[in-house]
Amino acid sequence: HIREFVRLSAALGLPCAFSVYTYEDTAAAAELARWTRQFDIDMCVEIGNEEVTGWGDDPGAKTDIPTCRKYAENVRRIVTAMRKENPRLKFVSATMFQLNHMDVMEESFRLTDGVVDFWDLHLSATDDPGKSYASAKEALGTCREMFRRLNPKTTMKVAVFEENGWEHGQRRALSHAAVLAAVREFGDFVLTSCPANALQPYMQNDSGWDQGQIFF
Repeated sequence: HIREFVRLSAALGLPCAFSVYTYEDTAAAAELARWTRQFDIDMCVEIGNEEVTGWGDDPGAKTDIPTCRKYAENVRRIVTAMRKENPRLKFVSATMFQLNHMDVMEESFRLTDGVVDFWDLHLSATDDPGKSYASAKEALGTCREMFRRLNPKTTMKVAVFEENGWEHGQRRALSHAAVLAAVREFGDFVLTSCPANALQPYMQNDSGWDQGQIFF
C-alpha cells in the first residue's frame, strides 16, 4: 500500500507522507528507502503512530520514560538506516503529545531532536469551534515553548497528521476552520494540518477513531 500511495503521489507531482511500523526490520526499512530514490517528490516517513501510549503498536505500552526511551531507540535505528539510503527523506516522531505527561514529552524531544524533522501533533476538532481553537492553540503553544526551552537552536517542527473529530457536517467544517486559524498563528512552525475522516464513506465506520486510510 505504501508503494502504491507513493506512485500515486509522484504521478500527481505532490509531496506525501506515510508511516512504517515502529518495530520494522532494519533491512526492510533500508530497502524501502532505496526504492523511494526513484521519485522526485518530497516524502515524510513517520515512525509508528501515537506511540509512547497504550494506543501504540505495543499493547503493553504506557506513557512513561522507559517506554519513551524504547520508542526513541527504534526511531534512531530506523531513521539511521533509511536516511543512509535516501538522504532526501524527512522523518516524523509519532510520540502522542499529551499535556498531562510533559516529563515524557520532554524526554521524547531530547532523544529525537536532531534525528527527526517533525513531531506529529494530533489536534481535536470538537463540535464547538471556540473550544477547538483554544485546544489547538494551547497544544501548539506548549509544544513550541518546550522545543525552544530545551534547545533554542532546534530545527524540529510540527506536522499535524491527524486532526480528529466526531463530526462530518458543517460543525466539523467550522471546527476545522477554527483549528486552521490557530495553526496559522504559528507560521512555519507547523508543516501541515490534516483533518482525518476525509475518505470515510458516509455512515460507514462513523466514529472519531476509525478514520479510513488516506488523510487530506
